[in-house]
Amino acid sequence: MTCLNLGSDLAIIKSEDENDFIFELLKRQPEIQPLGAWLGLFRKADNAFYWIDGTPLAGQYSAWVIGQPSHVREKCVHIYVGHVPGKWNDMECSLSEENKSQFPVVLCEKRFM
Repeated sequence: MTCLNLGSDLAIIKSEDENDFIFELLKRQPEIQPLGAWLGLFRKADNAFYWIDGTPLAGQYSAWVIGQPSHVREKCVHIYVGHVPGKWNDMECSLSEENKSQFPVVLCEKRFM
């Protein structure tokens, strides 16, 4: 909802260059969040991943950590800054309040017309 309130969406990554750009942007922040940022990629009921613009991930660029995606219940995706820099991981969309300081940040992108 944060991005929608700003008239934008979570980031969509369609190439290695875009992935590198997002990673570099995140690691240059004054306060680095090891879990990086949420991406606009989610798992639908058919167990496939889709970008928020409706584009399926299948057959497109991806940067999954080896062994990911891993759990059907993990419907959201983030890009790491710490553990495995620039790689993606599926994760539950709602995290416990006790882990709030470790949440991925929200990185919004706005399309130019």
